[in-house]
Amino acid sequence: MLERKKVNVEYNGGILIRIADRCILADPKSIPNVKPDLVLLSHAHSDHYSIRALRAIRKVPKVMSRATREIIEKKHDVKLREVVDVEDGFCGEVNGIYLEAYNAGHCIGSLQFRLNFKDSIVYTGDVNLSKRLVLEKARILKGDVLIIESTYGLPSYIFPDRRKLYCEILENIVGLMDMYDVVYVSGRSLGTLQELTFLLSVSRIGMPVVVHPAVYMYNLIHEKYGPPLGSYISTSKYIPGKPRGIHLIPLNLSLNAKLEPAIVCTGWSIRWNKSNAYPLSSHVDFSQLLEYVEKSGAEEVYTVYGFTKAFADYINSKLGIYAKPL
Repeated sequence: MLERKKVNVEYNGGILIRIADRCILADPKSIPNVKPDLVLLSHAHSDHYSIRALRAIRKVPKVMSRATREIIEKKHDVKLREVVDVEDGFCGEVNGIYLEAYNAGHCIGSLQFRLNFKDSIVYTGDVNLSKRLVLEKARILKGDVLIIESTYGLPSYIFPDRRKLYCEILENIVGLMDMYDVVYVSGRSLGTLQELTFLLSVSRIGMPVVVHPAVYMYNLIHEKYGPPLGSYISTSKYIPGKPRGIHLIPLNLSLNAKLEPAIVCTGWSIRWNKSNAYPLSSHVDFSQLLEYVEKSGAEEVYTVYGFTKAFADYINSKLGIYAKPL
């Protein structure tokens, strides 16, 4: 294994970066044992933050997008303090630390960050390099140190072309409509289901698009900060099967309630071998992860989330770049 160490990166409540006597905490899931100078929040998926941690870390600037802030505050009925709102393209100084923020292409409001010290440090959060119907793809940021997600960090996770997936999903729905009054389509409530809302609402498929209340909240925030999602219906209380139409529902509801017929959209389905499951994901696949690492120019890589060890081992052995899992 190659040995190199430019900065100190560890998992301590979140991704804790120590450099030049400064301490930056990214995506806090718990309270770290040191007080950070700055908190970065990449997006509003609950596996990347804890509301308790965000509220407990006081008198520290918390950098996030306006969409991320609004989602968290509405979801938890709280008012976040010490928030610094930034958007795609932000370059500036926060609490004496110079940083840049760019669209991550993962869900509305998702950001990736670059910290500029003597050595530049890139944190991707969850990222997507594919252009989607409702979100622009992320750009690859160059840096000396790269902290990158590895959700699909195994060679078996290679996703088909997105346009091909769109066509296959629509064809499957049309076939099911001949036999059923209701077709369930599930995915991640924040991210994938906004993409599917738009795809189905503009497809002229001839069937109403009905979104689950949990999805509706995210749709409204997406439309506030991003492009419109077309025409769809929502009800305050969801009743499976009513009204007639294509029902967009959270992934866990589809898997747990076993609603049929259900089309499932998630990157994990690449291994399921099910006819009604499609690897439509808001994440990069394995090939795009490698592309990011190679084009970033990083000399030191840290892998977080997902298949961290396997992906770090691959980077070490195949690319000859120092890599360590967190």
